Amino acid sequence: MWRVLDFQIGDHFAQYGSLTHFKLVKEKGFGFLEYASVSSADAALNAGRMVDGISHHVVNGVPIKCKRNPKGSSTDQQKAATGSSTDPQKVGGMY
Repeated sequence: MWRVLDFQIGDHFAQYGSLTHFKLVKEKGFGFLEYASVSSADAALNAGRMVDGISHHVVNGVPIKCKRNPKGSSTDQQKAATGSSTDPQKVGGMY
């Protein structure tokens, strides 16, 4: 049972910059979000309490672990699959 609503998570992370993608997979207990810029993703990661290299945020009393997606953003992955170049401003994917 999730004790935090989608919009609460979105609102929390939007304070660090413009979100271009946000999706929760509640049945599996994780989600994805992407920022329009690397600096926004860095700000979100740096704002959390770091434990063993993982940024920890708390939203509505629920701990949320954040780390950079090693595969880049979904936009980067789609462009790589089609042979297009990646946009350097869209590498802020986290999960």
